[in-house]
Amino acid sequence: MVNYNSILQARRNISDYVKQTPLVEIADHIYLKLENTHDKVNAFKVRGAYNKIKSLDQECLEIVTAAVGSHGFAVGDICKYLRIKSVCFMPETAPDDKKEKMENLVDKVIYAGQEFSETEQ
Repeated sequence: MVNYNSILQARRNISDYVKQTPLVEIADHIYLKLENTHDKVNAFKVRGAYNKIKSLDQECLEIVTAAVGSHGFAVGDICKYLRIKSVCFMPETAPDDKKEKMENLVDKVIYAGQEFSETEQ
């Protein structure tokens, strides 16, 4: 359950890895939080993934995920930072540019299934 204390704990968990991203006013009282400025991942996914990995009770030797894009990129980059092995399952039909980026960020990519639901299984 999310509460104020869990939010504060998450903030402490991610503070050594996740950089503060800018808040930019684009019109009167309309702001954008530029999470796309996170290096390599370019998405907010680093926040949740890093918090989850850091909050695991035991020392992890390997993290396994299934993703087509930014979540897998985040897990791979985080695991490199924490010196943990990473594996990502991706659909065989994933776009070539995402396959290439994933192969550069995670330790091992396993291609399985045509649709993401098959890949997750």
